[in-house]
Amino acid sequence: LFRPVRTALIRAYQYLIAKYDVDGFRIDTLKYVEPEFAQVFGNAIREYALSLGKKNFFTFGEVYDGEEKIAHFIGRNALDPGDLTGVDAALDFPLFFQLPAVVKGMLPPQAVANVFERRKQILRGLISSHGDIGRYFVTFLDNHDLNQRFYYSDPANPQAFDDQVSMAVACLFALQGIPCLYYGTEQGMHGSGSSPEAVREALWGKPNAFSREHPFYQAVRQVSAIRENQPALRYGRQYFRPISGNGAQFGMSTFAPGVLAFSRILGDDEVVVVANTDPRAGWQGHVLVDLALNPPFSTYEALYSNRRSVGDVQVEPVLHKGPGNVEIHHADGGVSFGPVRMLPVSLQPSEVVILRRL
Repeated sequence: LFRPVRTALIRAYQYLIAKYDVDGFRIDTLKYVEPEFAQVFGNAIREYALSLGKKNFFTFGEVYDGEEKIAHFIGRNALDPGDLTGVDAALDFPLFFQLPAVVKGMLPPQAVANVFERRKQILRGLISSHGDIGRYFVTFLDNHDLNQRFYYSDPANPQAFDDQVSMAVACLFALQGIPCLYYGTEQGMHGSGSSPEAVREALWGKPNAFSREHPFYQAVRQVSAIRENQPALRYGRQYFRPISGNGAQFGMSTFAPGVLAFSRILGDDEVVVVANTDPRAGWQGHVLVDLALNPPFSTYEALYSNRRSVGDVQVEPVLHKGPGNVEIHHADGGVSFGPVRMLPVSLQPSEVVILRRL
């Protein structure tokens, strides 16, 4: 774009902020905007918002691509001599390409861990800490450009896969990133078809179109409250945890359906999320937790389960095993042999639990 056109666009969007007290912009098809202008635009909007006292004005863009492309648009690239900051965040398509299929038991949980490991390598020049990366990505399960929503309701058994929705919401709100739900998810919309119009159902025109009693609405509400009350889920470092069925051999879940396990750690606070993506069989085993933060016999409390009341989730104390008593296969191919601290966990089919160290 020529400079006068660029200036006019920036001024127009600044005017909208001042006129309508706007708090953020979602920028469509940002991928197709020249990265240099996207950076100038993001910086100009941020500075103007700050001049009005808006310290938390938020801009995020649609970059329908992989990590390398997204890196050209978000944050401040330490290698860029221009010293400008682009838009605040981008839609997290790399995670979207994996997480829904993992939660539905179609891909191994290792696929989600791989997304974040690759991100850490590619964005080293953009982030300052392990926990900082979450503010650059808006995570989601589905959107208006797809042909099918995340939720699938089988006509022969309409509620058969309801637990997948609550599990997915819990994982989305607990993983690093800024979670975003497509409207209607909380009301059980499940459109599908041959074009994007199939997922753009209207809530309006029927009685009780927006029900606060809907089970999905209640699940979103509960998980949102947990995220709000647990700073580790918003700002914490993230570690994908090896699991074991026998308490001796540990590794990431590399089969589908499997068990997705990860910790969020902020200071000395550890929150553990464990999701059994198998819709038919339960799982009982052990999840590794931080060695330094968890003395033997320390205890965890259940903050959330999508299958049971938290009072029915019995969490056994943390166990210790010394060197040579375990074999841990790490995602990078390395093997270690302890010592470890491990948390016993028992899950029903399609159950996710959020646990916090007391």
